[in-house]
Amino acid sequence: MQRLLSLFPYGHAGTGLVLLRFAVAAGLALSDPVTLPWTQTGTAYFVAGVMLLALLAGLLTRLTAMLCCFAAIARLHDLELTMALLPPLMFGLCAAALMLLGPGAYSMDAMLFGRRVVKIPD
Repeated sequence: MQRLLSLFPYGHAGTGLVLLRFAVAAGLALSDPVTLPWTQTGTAYFVAGVMLLALLAGLLTRLTAMLCCFAAIARLHDLELTMALLPPLMFGLCAAALMLLGPGAYSMDAMLFGRRVVKIPD
């Protein structure tokens, strides 16, 4: 018997991935990109806006989630061990989960790259 593995899950799993994409996008919207030491104001807001739109649409989701992870790590590097550490940590963990799981069936990635099913033999 072969198992089928969908690269872009649909149904309840796909809806959960949409919610995860929206949660990471909300975390990105609530974080201030200018606080990173190497950024300039206009460029930082432009890049954050492009990443936000890409996450909401599900376009290049894994790459965008990886960039969100890097931003969370950079923000964690500047904080001390206090409760202020918790929001960037949760944002980074959600972005890492999204990076590993992918965008889901309800995304631009699924429309661009097509729905594929991988058959795994026993």
